[in-house]
Amino acid sequence: MALSASKHPELYGDTAQDALDFIAWGQRDEGCEPHRGGWRYMDNWCDSDNSNTGWATLGLGYAQAAPPYGFDLTIPPFVLSELSPWLDIIQDDVNGDPEDGGSYYEPWGGWTNILRTGNLVYEFGLVGDSATSQRLLDAVDYIERHWSDGIDPGWGRYQNPSDYHAMFTTMKGLEAMGIDKLDLDGDNVAEYDWFAEFVNVLVAQQNGDGSWPGCNWGNDVACTSWALLTLEKAVPSLAVDVPVDIKPGSCPNPFNLKDKGVLPVAMPEQRNLMSPRLTRLRSSCSGWIRMPAFHLCAGRGRTSPRPTSLSGASR
Repeated sequence: MALSASKHPELYGDTAQDALDFIAWGQRDEGCEPHRGGWRYMDNWCDSDNSNTGWATLGLGYAQAAPPYGFDLTIPPFVLSELSPWLDIIQDDVNGDPEDGGSYYEPWGGWTNILRTGNLVYEFGLVGDSATSQRLLDAVDYIERHWSDGIDPGWGRYQNPSDYHAMFTTMKGLEAMGIDKLDLDGDNVAEYDWFAEFVNVLVAQQNGDGSWPGCNWGNDVACTSWALLTLEKAVPSLAVDVPVDIKPGSCPNPFNLKDKGVLPVAMPEQRNLMSPRLTRLRSSCSGWIRMPAFHLCAGRGRTSPRPTSLSGASR
């Protein structure tokens, strides 16, 4: 996160790449089941938990993010393919108990909370789950059901200090997946602005000198950092790889990165194209296209692949 915030890949790009390589190398390997795919306090222990994994995956997200959030580095594909099954193991199965959809600490079960479930939501996005994936919906449902609980499993909604660490991980997951509202009254309508409440709580609990008090899992320095990161919505957009065909029928696809205007493209049906998560397109003929500033306007009355116009400044 700190390296990415520098916005100077020419100075810190190699260091960030080394850090990415180390995180990939430290992931639990085959033979470490049921811990395979996660991370722990030390590299290559045959042991994982979804607290440490939450920090490792946040580092991966910043490394791969396009500028200004990251250095546009590539996460090795095996890292994400190994991570996805770990997420199934660490998530409580939905069977009617209070833990449904929440994240365990370790794969042995039990001890779910909002803190790690926020990590889980972010991790689902990192491996490519859409906002409509069932396991992600189950995790969000857990957060909604435990929103008003005290610290662990909740975030301490009515406590002072609240759990700023849990607030940060919850913000991280919901913001990365573009979830702005929650359904807290069970009417199947997401209408509650969770971030507005976080802001009100954090402002009310701030010390006179601008810091925040020590909180669950941290001293005043750590808790002040978590509070500030939450207020800043400090989380990089997650990349979604979407295959496209620019000017269908042509190959190679003609595309001038310096031009502005509208181009016809065809792409498979995608449910989350309007999400801020979309940062990368792939042309079957021309390769990857990084486009941090553009608009997609889907055509109507057609099935996949659907006609779409792409407009804006591409860079």
